[in-house]
Amino acid sequence: APLPQLLPRALPPHPKVSEMLRHFELALPGDEALSAPAGGYQVSTLRPAELLAEGSDNDPARTALVEWRHSGGGDVTSVVGCGEHFGSADAAALAGLGPTFAELPSQSALVAALLQSHAVGADALLLGGKGSGKTAAARRFAAALGYEPHVVYCYRDMGARDLLLRRETDASGSTVWRHTEAVRAAVSGGLLVIEAAHRLPA
Repeated sequence: APLPQLLPRALPPHPKVSEMLRHFELALPGDEALSAPAGGYQVSTLRPAELLAEGSDNDPARTALVEWRHSGGGDVTSVVGCGEHFGSADAAALAGLGPTFAELPSQSALVAALLQSHAVGADALLLGGKGSGKTAAARRFAAALGYEPHVVYCYRDMGARDLLLRRETDASGSTVWRHTEAVRAAVSGGLLVIEAAHRLPA
């Protein structure tokens, strides 16, 4: 589907959404994209992929199976990549979810949509006003798949090099360059969360 039709799929409409879409020169999707998040599919089961088809390129240790239940029938199963903490009791804490976190139906629908995008290798862009649940949804997605998110916080004067390298001072006072969270996520096959992307120069 064209990119504008995929954004946003579950968060309720908000004036800030239109503003951010215009910032990135994207069109606001139609009402049908907002009213049917995840195409009517709900996650039924999420479990480790213990056995995969012979000749599969997927690593069973970093792969999960998602079973989807559709409101009109016709359940399906898809293979998704997962983090090294998948199935761990610490997955929620590593993703940044506290013990008092409450699940909301709207966020469950959004996480289902994120899982669908992840299953086909697509990245996701969450647009919404302050406090609409973007970060919480990203953390729920990370917890569900056992990822410890690598987070990059954007600012107005951020340049391309700032996304790749970070300057630090070592114990001897010398300047050293370290990989940023974006590079670490790419190298490890982890989950990268870019916060406040609207602050980047157009």
